[in-house]
Amino acid sequence: MCMRWRVDVAAPKLICPSDLDVTVAHWADNSTIVHYDAQQPQISDNSGHVDYRVVGVPNQQRRFGVGLVALTYEAFDAAGNVASCVQHIRVRGMSVA
Repeated sequence: MCMRWRVDVAAPKLICPSDLDVTVAHWADNSTIVHYDAQQPQISDNSGHVDYRVVGVPNQQRRFGVGLVALTYEAFDAAGNVASCVQHIRVRGMSVA
């Protein structure tokens, strides 16, 4: 009897949370707290065992300065296959009315 092993070469399917657009709370603020982790990415994989991480955000940082930040999400399965996507967060300063 000959057994053939299937090697998992299919990367997980990953959809990032929606981009966020936030404004600081006060005139003097140059940063704000952003709960980017309030939405989870959508992940699926043929193995059924998949996890993810957010790359480039030290210590689960939540305070972001005025400007544009790109968060990279990486999903990985037990076979080491990886998929990635990017969520953008735009922090706006208060504008003159």
